[in-house]
Amino acid sequence: HSIPIMMLFATTLSQTILPSIDMTMLGIAQGDVSVGLYSTAAKIINCVSQVVISIAWVVMPKLSYDFANKNYNRINNMLYKVSLLTVTVGMPCVVGINVIAPELIEIFGGHEYVGASSCMQIMTITMAIGFIVNILGNMILIPSMKEKQFMIACVVSVGVNIILNGIMIPLWNMNGAAVATVMSSLVMILIATLKFDKNIHIKNLKKVFTEVFVGCLCIVISAWIIKMFLNGIWVTTIAVIFVSVVIYAAVLLLFKNEVALQIINILKKLLFAITKKNCH
Repeated sequence: HSIPIMMLFATTLSQTILPSIDMTMLGIAQGDVSVGLYSTAAKIINCVSQVVISIAWVVMPKLSYDFANKNYNRINNMLYKVSLLTVTVGMPCVVGINVIAPELIEIFGGHEYVGASSCMQIMTITMAIGFIVNILGNMILIPSMKEKQFMIACVVSVGVNIILNGIMIPLWNMNGAAVATVMSSLVMILIATLKFDKNIHIKNLKKVFTEVFVGCLCIVISAWIIKMFLNGIWVTTIAVIFVSVVIYAAVLLLFKNEVALQIINILKKLLFAITKKNCH
């Protein structure tokens, strides 16, 4: 078991040091101010993305068992459910952070950090790519005993990131570091999909992407309208978040999205249990 463990260690290390590489090279080339701006944006992105990505760690043991038994019906069904949840929850987070990036930066970092808004908006692309990497790597390659392929993808991605940072940071400062991370993440996906298991077919994703796209488009439009009529960071941010959640949920229910319907059923059962308890 020592070789697979070492591969997993190398994979985890590669994923962990990517943000550190950006900030180290940014500090050397541009100074502490740029590092402060970049790290503020990165912390907000990481807080949100880790919540979505943590879904993988719940299902990994089941997927490992099913891959070992070559039970592809259960594998494809599980991957569909995880992909459905990841896309339904993750994509509105990506879009939402984009539309209120300046407000979020000012709330969490202060007015002097607003310059990091464009950097954080670029980082949301990396966050979206990270969801795909999470499914490919943590839910397909590692459970199917293809740790070596995922390790190579992560290590090569780190190397590409270092090279691109060296080119882009002098040109575009912290935005260059963010773009370099986006491009190195795409390289990771490209390598991770080589020799992809042809028995894996995730059904109905086109329908999921369609309903999520419509919902996200409504978020953008509603945020744009709210920002036209409201002033003040806190008021605007709270209004955009509240209205976006309501509109997005309504769109999902209109399309009969499975995640939305399951949440409604859970809320109904919870409400029924509370009502029954109060009656007694």
